[in-house]
Amino acid sequence: MPNKNATPPKIRIDNDVMLKQMRALLAVTTDPRDRASIQAWIERRTSELSPPEVINVAALPEHLRHLVKVPCNDPVASEETQHLVAARRNESTQQPPTLPLVADVAQSESRPSFSFSKVSYEALNARQKENYNYQKLAGVLAEYGFVTTRLSDDWNGADFLALHVGGDTLKIQLKARFTLDKKYEGKELWLAFPVDGNWYVCPYDELLDQALARTPIGDSEDWLVKGRYSSETIPTGLRSFLNNYRIS
Repeated sequence: MPNKNATPPKIRIDNDVMLKQMRALLAVTTDPRDRASIQAWIERRTSELSPPEVINVAALPEHLRHLVKVPCNDPVASEETQHLVAARRNESTQQPPTLPLVADVAQSESRPSFSFSKVSYEALNARQKENYNYQKLAGVLAEYGFVTTRLSDDWNGADFLALHVGGDTLKIQLKARFTLDKKYEGKELWLAFPVDGNWYVCPYDELLDQALARTPIGDSEDWLVKGRYSSETIPTGLRSFLNNYRIS
């Protein structure tokens, strides 16, 4: 049994290891007294021009000693270390749990705080689909030298602006499918929509002229009554025209 009145044993820990432990403890310690002591110890140690290679744990403030993880394989002070470790085990019921070491903290920090998983487009609501399509198209347009700016008020029929590095600006109406609507006529809009994994971006008025001239869309009930026509596929008569505006 060690003598309580004897000089505290010199239980040695490498200085760099000790600094890592103290920084890790500072990150997880909530007691104001402990935090102040740890911070002061770190500042004093890092400010020394010639810090010691090893640290004597017994030289730490008494209320910090129980926070430090002491190695049990010290070739010089192994017997004394075993006594200290045993004493700490006896006190474990009266003291708070041992705080994590640097390795423990690093391991916990390496665990992802969010699990990434792809969403199903069909499971999204209408607004979410619009946001999804905007992000997809913005990424494709970036490869062609465009940066995009989302508009919140559907300005002049446009959902967003696409600004090209050469100076041109396109006012784009974004749709989830091929769509024609009379309300978009004469506004110098570009229509963007996906079909079969490809994106098409074309001038709306030119597309409308081609559609009315090459397809029966103009005679359809949807167009005559509702002033609107949409399709999940490209009408046959417009394929060659739209191929000029396919960007992916």
